[in-house]
Amino acid sequence: RRAVAVDVLLLSLLVFVVYFARIGDLPPLGEEGRRARGAVNMIESGDWVVMRQGGVVFADRPPMTQWLIAVAGLARGQVDIVAARLPSVVAVLATTLLLYLYCARFDSRLAATTAAAAYATFAQVMQIGRLGESEAAFGFFVAASLLLWHLAFASGWRPVSAWLLGYSLAALGALSKGLQAPVYFVGTTVVFLLLRGNRRWMLGWGQWIGLTAFALAIAAWQVPYSLATGAQASIDNWVAVAGARIGLGGLLGHLAGYPLETIGSLLPWSLALLALADRGIRQGLLRDRPHLAFILTALAVTYPTVWLAAGAKTRYYLPLYPCVAVLVGALVARMSAAPPGSFAARLWRFALRAAAVAAVGAVVALGLAHLVDSEPAVAMRQTAFWSGLVILAAAATVAAIRRARSGVSTGAARRAVLATAALLGIVHTTFWLDSLASQREDPRPLVAALRAQIPAPETLVSLGPVDTRFAFAYRHLIREVPWPATLAEVPPDLDYFCFDVRLTDTPESRYAERGMHDAWTTPGTLPFAWEEIGRVAITPEAQGLRNVTVVIGRVRRGADGLPVGR
Repeated sequence: RRAVAVDVLLLSLLVFVVYFARIGDLPPLGEEGRRARGAVNMIESGDWVVMRQGGVVFADRPPMTQWLIAVAGLARGQVDIVAARLPSVVAVLATTLLLYLYCARFDSRLAATTAAAAYATFAQVMQIGRLGESEAAFGFFVAASLLLWHLAFASGWRPVSAWLLGYSLAALGALSKGLQAPVYFVGTTVVFLLLRGNRRWMLGWGQWIGLTAFALAIAAWQVPYSLATGAQASIDNWVAVAGARIGLGGLLGHLAGYPLETIGSLLPWSLALLALADRGIRQGLLRDRPHLAFILTALAVTYPTVWLAAGAKTRYYLPLYPCVAVLVGALVARMSAAPPGSFAARLWRFALRAAAVAAVGAVVALGLAHLVDSEPAVAMRQTAFWSGLVILAAAATVAAIRRARSGVSTGAARRAVLATAALLGIVHTTFWLDSLASQREDPRPLVAALRAQIPAPETLVSLGPVDTRFAFAYRHLIREVPWPATLAEVPPDLDYFCFDVRLTDTPESRYAERGMHDAWTTPGTLPFAWEEIGRVAITPEAQGLRNVTVVIGRVRRGADGLPVGR
């Protein structure tokens, strides 16, 4: 128990340093503004059922992400960028500890530590897990539904308890991001039970009781939502986004490239999968570690859903990254004990050497950042605290690797894994985070300055949907009205307004969207005279439709108080 407590403490410290320590340093990115502003709308309106953007129903997925952010905001006293990201980093911590406890039940301490540390420092998890979006919490619910169901199955629980637990977590996943959660849960468990010939578990009352619990959990939100919005919005919440991403265009290229993209998203730990090329590693793998039969079933059932969908991105498979981490943990444990001279042993020693080189490289990069005067180098300069952490992690990695290379014990291998994970996480939290921050404009100070110029900030109106990062930074509800094509369509009370412009817009036509599945064009010129108050570049580094600037203006009125035509 003491060993478990020590490992849990070290893994929690790893997640804290990588995810919690600089949680608010990046400006709002991607969908963070939409999710955070949606949470604010729920708190302010008291309507926790319907997600709205600018007062307009926004149906792209169920509302779990907004609920979690709203709860974090209420706990903090405000929905700021920290509250928006807090559910994600808590979900990463929960998934990390879940992996450790799951693997500790079936495998060695080394395998459990490796699986947990690998997940926390997968390249894409470090990138997405710190953002206030859906993926991290969704990934936890999906992984927990699978791993805890299997843990209950293998531990001899009553079927009804296992199915209730699994389906309840799948329901939370469905309320986060849609049908992917129940499809993955049902598909994996049913195929696993079919392969084992276990009809009692598959067709017994436990399955149907669990399915009923799932349906009731979804209905608790879906019924009032449907009554409030109607059938079309209800359907869109479950299928609109997924439908927009499914197509055959570019399928061959996707089939060839997606596995490589997946491996890249899981670096550097995905390199451990090369150990499967060693016949000695493959032989007896399932015999010695029977829990991997379930893990491999989950991967085999779910991966085709993203591999065969030409529009799928690697982050869509993030809910199964914990299963990959379990496999990585088992492979590292076998590699570290592989016979000398075998491919697996050589791969293990190569990985240790690569980690040592990375440690030295991190210290060299730290020194160069303080010596070189170029803009990229200056952006990556660290404070004394973070510089000390980089040096400490690098030194610990080199020392642990020296011990692991001597083959002293599995404890030495475990310490090498933890030190390497800490180095990866700290490098990501320092160099990568600072580099990304230097490439992104933070709109919040400029938005605050422009808000101060508007006599009644709460009266600002958006002509069509406005970028949600701007809306979140503005701190007041920006009511949306349709883009007016004629003077007669101008709202009589319109005074201060805002709208998006993109590089692709022309005086004749402009692009507008409310999420990726709801886009249209409007006239590119307003039918009335107006003066520009200011503009905020949201994504100046992007190109085409992704390059968004928000313009703030005021209507010019004549002596009669009516808007002046152009």
